[in-house]
Parts: sequence; structure tokens; C-alpha cells
Amino acid sequence: MATDHEPSLRSEHSEIRSFVLFRNTTERAVDVYWVNYSSKLIHYTTLQPGAECMVNTYVTHPWVFKDKQSDERMHVRHQPVYLPEPCLYNIIIASD
Repeated sequence: MATDHEPSLRSEHSEIRSFVLFRNTTERAVDVYWVNYSSKLIHYTTLQPGAECMVNTYVTHPWVFKDKQSDERMHVRHQPVYLPEPCLYNIIIASD
């Protein structure tokens, strides 16, 4: 399944990892797609209502979400495509 309406949307090489928890808070089953290096949608998983999955991905790897029944594009943070952010951890070093 190609992203014909978004031919420039594709994964690019990156060494910056991101760990993302996708959580479906809707009442619909949602198909989760990774957009590969050739702009093709690769089905990753289906999230039932209330389900979640942890994904090990990269910051230059776009993700798209669609309603399983209607194929309607879903939005994440008011955007039709989700681009992961780098993981930043706040590590506090303290003496005992």
C-alpha cells in the first residue's frame, strides 16, 4: 500500500533511536503502519480499543494510523503523521 498522496514521506537512515508507546484511547480498532524507505505503508500491528504496544524505532521513521474498518486516517497530536522524538532521560546523580 503506497502513500501516493505523500510520495516524499518515507523513512530515512538514522542512528538516533526512539522508544515509543502507542496507546489506542479510541473506541475503534486502529491499524499501525510504519512508512518504509520506499514510501510504502508497512502494517506493524492492530491496536484494539485500550490496547498499547511498545515500539523501538528511529527519529526519521514516520508512523501512520488508520481506522481498521473505515481505513480513515487517524491523527496523533493533531497531525496525520507521527515522527518519533529522541529519547531524553533526566539522570540525577546525587551523593548519599
